[in-house]
Amino acid sequence: MKSVNLKFLSYCLMLCCVIILTACPYSSEYPIEPTGVKIKKDLLGKWTKDSGENPPFFTFSKKDDTKYDVTKNEWDSDKKSYSNKTEYIGHISEIGGTMFLNMFSDSKYYFYKLEMSGSELKLYEVTDNIDEQFTNSNDLKNFFAKHKDFSFFYNKDEETYKKN
Repeated sequence: MKSVNLKFLSYCLMLCCVIILTACPYSSEYPIEPTGVKIKKDLLGKWTKDSGENPPFFTFSKKDDTKYDVTKNEWDSDKKSYSNKTEYIGHISEIGGTMFLNMFSDSKYYFYKLEMSGSELKLYEVTDNIDEQFTNSNDLKNFFAKHKDFSFFYNKDEETYKKN
């Protein structure tokens, strides 16, 4: 009996560690700004993650003068195709020379610091360890402006994508 309880406890502890250590970007019901800067034509197209076999990729297309239709495509090994798709509406906000991608899906905004250099795109997830809740975009933007230059404001691993 003790052996079963110990195995169960070990399993639960491992599951908790996985959940805690799995990083997701910060989400809010408000964007940094309601509308973004004009479309960056260099961002349009397909961007493939710089890693391994069947890497995930994003496609960015123009929705209007300031917004993008964004699709994240991930490989489904069971179906042997890129059938895992997440649709977003995105726009870029600039704060003190730093670009942030506001990605809207399922009634929430997710945030990424965005760096582009030629045919390379780097995305840094804004950490989900932010406890503050905001009641408007202006307060959220001020919070980002205050913390954007600190490394703890982002999850550890940036994702690098190459343009196809």
